Amino acid sequence: MRRILFSFLLLSACAQEPAPTKVVSPVDSAHSGQLYIIGGGRLHLDLMSDMLTTGHVGKDDLIVVIPAASEEPDTAIYYDSKPFIELGYTNVRPLRLSLADSVKTSLSDSLAAAKAIFLCGGDQLRLMSVIGQPNLLEILHQAYASGAVIGGTSAGAAVMSKIMITGDQKKEPEYESTYRRLKSGNGMYSQGTGLFSEGIIDQHFIERSRYNRALTALFEFPDKTVYGIGESTALRISPEGMFVHGSGQIVTFTAPLGSRLKEDLVGFSKIEMTVYLPGDTIR
Repeated sequence: MRRILFSFLLLSACAQEPAPTKVVSPVDSAHSGQLYIIGGGRLHLDLMSDMLTTGHVGKDDLIVVIPAASEEPDTAIYYDSKPFIELGYTNVRPLRLSLADSVKTSLSDSLAAAKAIFLCGGDQLRLMSVIGQPNLLEILHQAYASGAVIGGTSAGAAVMSKIMITGDQKKEPEYESTYRRLKSGNGMYSQGTGLFSEGIIDQHFIERSRYNRALTALFEFPDKTVYGIGESTALRISPEGMFVHGSGQIVTFTAPLGSRLKEDLVGFSKIEMTVYLPGDTIR
């Protein structure tokens, strides 16, 4: 099974819930900031401009880019900082966090001062092994509550929910970009940031046909809504509501009337599935 090391680090780093953090509804007025959750793919200029414009980020405000999910952080910094720089934002700062560095006061101060924080793609377990440490997680929650924009793409999107899909499977030894089977006890989950407390996020959803993965999560957590976000598409969460931005679709799965098993095969009764288009309001 891949990523055993990061699973160990994540469990070590996230063994306790951060007590000071209050997790609330995504449209709760206690949070004056916004989440901008991108399903991966190309970060088009109009999409990134929309993230900062709707978040009221000024051209000189501090934007922090965190490449901790990537095996090649320099590459992640280059490509994920580039849209902000091309749009004329003058204070874009990469922040190289590691397990050792993340407790440094100077790094924590940079996060606390940021008007926008962007989490790059890569491996969500690797990312959570760093930002899942209680002091950093608390800073992220405080930044969101105080009005900052917190965006993320791919792995940076997956970590937004409290229940995080890791991408691995218990019953398949090799990694697959989607689940080829719909079985109980197959999905693997870990603790995400909990910035988005209402549902579970999946990314690259349309392009990689991750329906079985979403349905597996729905079976395990029937009280949650699963949000499958397509590439170059964002779920924007603000005090005003939840909205779809970008060029693709968001698929939600919710409210099964019941579920059943035959051996390890999963069955459902009347799942609610909705496909949202760019410009739609989810609520």
